[in-house]
Amino acid sequence: MLNVWRGGALVQHLTGGAVNHKAGRTVPVAHIVTVAPDSLLGELVAEEEVTERDGALLLPVNSSHHQAIATAGDGLRVSAHTPRMGLWKRLKHAR
Repeated sequence: MLNVWRGGALVQHLTGGAVNHKAGRTVPVAHIVTVAPDSLLGELVAEEEVTERDGALLLPVNSSHHQAIATAGDGLRVSAHTPRMGLWKRLKHAR
């Protein structure tokens, strides 16, 4: 909601091609998210939970949703995304 309020856009409904994993509690790791190390999320994750590649942190996650960020709103920047699915996962205020 913050993204839309700041002038960004959403993908209203992800189709089967974008989300290629089962949702729910039975899937411990759905996919890997690339996290910017200089973001709050990057600072919060424990070092033993992530690996680093090309200057980004790789965090295993289980996320289940049917919408995604299409464009970032004013003053926001992407701090996490799923490279395999091409979806932005997290925004942060760009100070």
